[in-house]
Amino acid sequence: MPMQRAFFIRWALLLCWVVGAARAEDRDPRFAPKPIESYREILAVLPEGLRTPRAASKWTAVQREAVNKQLHAAFEGKKTRVKMRLRVSEVANWGGMRLYSEITSKDGCHVRVFGKFTDSWKPKLAELKKNHEVTLEGILESADYCDLWGEFTLSIIVANASFERPSGT
Repeated sequence: MPMQRAFFIRWALLLCWVVGAARAEDRDPRFAPKPIESYREILAVLPEGLRTPRAASKWTAVQREAVNKQLHAAFEGKKTRVKMRLRVSEVANWGGMRLYSEITSKDGCHVRVFGKFTDSWKPKLAELKKNHEVTLEGILESADYCDLWGEFTLSIIVANASFERPSGT
């Protein structure tokens, strides 16, 4: 009986050590997944024939809904980090502070990125001008194909956003 108890204690200690080591790796930034840096990385979760926005502009509403469901399933609740270099198109208070950027796409579809900021960012956002370059960071809240402002658009929303301007700009 004492031998079985000693074996059990050793096994439990080993298990605790392994779980603790795994948790340390989860917290170690060297093991964190690389943040998304372009809209093409978001589209990479789709089957190959559906990855080009050019094809998307010809989809029916049912096809668009199916693709949007795939995008939601790939990112919903996963707290996917985003770190994108963008050129500012607009800063506005659309139901909360937003930075808006239109990404030039040769794929036949508008790609629009919206950064959602807390009000504490208002002073820094007020300093931004159209065409300023920024690196937008945050958590991917959604990526959807939709009709936005009368145009077929891949709309990307980045929540808990922050930004930095490159030095010298």
